[in-house]
Amino acid sequence: MEVKWIKLSTDLFNNRKIRQIESMKDGDAIIVIWIKLLILAGELNDGGMVYFLNGVPFTEEQLATHFERDRETIALAMRTFEAFGMIETNDGIISICNWEKYQNAAELEKIREQNRIRQQKFRDNKKNNVNVTLHNGTDKIRIDKNRLDIYSSSPDELKKALLNKWRTNVDGDEANKEIRNG
Repeated sequence: MEVKWIKLSTDLFNNRKIRQIESMKDGDAIIVIWIKLLILAGELNDGGMVYFLNGVPFTEEQLATHFERDRETIALAMRTFEAFGMIETNDGIISICNWEKYQNAAELEKIREQNRIRQQKFRDNKKNNVNVTLHNGTDKIRIDKNRLDIYSSSPDELKKALLNKWRTNVDGDEANKEIRNG
């Protein structure tokens, strides 16, 4: 699931850590790196972890290239973030501390559930829509099992009969066989 947002508070610059960083030499650049690091964690969408490839950490050189900053500023930023408890590293993999502040876990779960329901409906519709060609090869009928509608150029009696047959069958393939044979 691709999520294109993270949460940033409007009082970001009132945070005591950010104020300390702002007062440092290259403070503005370090704050930009922090925001880019949060965005990268959001893009990866893996619980606040930041890595180059799954299980492969970024090197300082790779981060410098990715964030378009010099290596020395990246190194200073990473040391600062770690000293201020903003990140942790484990085997070189960066992890944003308190990630839930920046990514709404409840909203992510809601999106996951919506996607699951959407996929289920799509799969159900693929199974439930049946196209049938009758014996004479001229009439085509589409039956939607969920709505029990039949769309056809055939007479009303045929529609009613097919609808009754459909209601008594669970499997669309069986309904097809019965209609063709029937």
